[in-house]
Amino acid sequence: MFPTKFNFILYLEVLVLNGCELANFVTWLACAIAKDKTANELNLLSAIFSQLGDTLDTIANAPNRNC
Repeated sequence: MFPTKFNFILYLEVLVLNGCELANFVTWLACAIAKDKTANELNLLSAIFSQLGDTLDTIANAPNRNC
């Protein structure tokens, strides 16, 4: 799942962020993803990430998670 040691360390660090740090990280990530993208590309990415979030929420709240 994690191709490099750096990615794994970044993943672990994100897990221990407080609320403000997490909000700042998400903002930074959005800006990094948006760089050099067109409005159409950003709209598509937004729709994909919205669906991903909704699906993860559904899975998290399912009484029997067998994913």
